Amino acid sequence: MLKNGIMECFCSLLDLNEDAEVLQVVLVGISGILNKGVLIAQQTGGDNPFLEGFEQLGGVQKVDALQTHKSDDVYEAAQKFLSKYYDLQDEN
Repeated sequence: MLKNGIMECFCSLLDLNEDAEVLQVVLVGISGILNKGVLIAQQTGGDNPFLEGFEQLGGVQKVDALQTHKSDDVYEAAQKFLSKYYDLQDEN
């Protein structure tokens, strides 16, 4: 998925800050890829092979920035995404 540029395409779509529906679909798509990585990691006893690529593409920073999106749905989706894959704690 990384070799074919799929993750790169998804990460570039995270820059479409005005379209809440597209952002939610993109987050679901990225989650699907990362979930597959979780399964691979469980089967091999290693790390999620897709997390590093996502991070290198600036995906984490882009999703983090979505927590300030004007849409509550995008904000919530970004929070859930980050807490699921990065086990972030609420700092408040």
